[in-house]
This record gives sequence, C-alpha cells and structure tokens, in this order.
Amino acid sequence: MPCRDAVTADLKADTHQSKFQLLLQLEEIQMEVDIRKYDLIGVELGQYKADRRLLTLEVCMAMLFRF
Repeated sequence: MPCRDAVTADLKADTHQSKFQLLLQLEEIQMEVDIRKYDLIGVELGQYKADRRLLTLEVCMAMLFRF
C-alpha cells in the first residue's frame, strides 16, 4: 500500500499492519531529525568510569549557545 493511502485509509484489520509500519518508520525518521538538530562538532563520547555500560559527554558552555 502506498504511503499516502496508508495514512488516509480507515483503520481496519487489513490496513492495520501497513499503517502501523508506516507510523513506526515516520517516528524513526523524526527521531533522527531531532537528534541531528543537536549535533556537536569536535565532541567525543567517553565511557563512564563507574559503569562502563554508560557514556559521558563533556560540552563547554560556548557550544551550547551556538544554535
């Protein structure tokens, strides 16, 4: 089913799957756009010493106000 049809189609048993898949894809695209909005140049993630499963990010105040 084409995207436009999936968005505008009534929610029925036969259209539910394609509509839900489209909504999930749109949500992932929006998440990527939102994350890219806050990209910082020259900043690296590091491992948190107390718990190596977590990451840390040091950001100077000047970088926060460049938007």
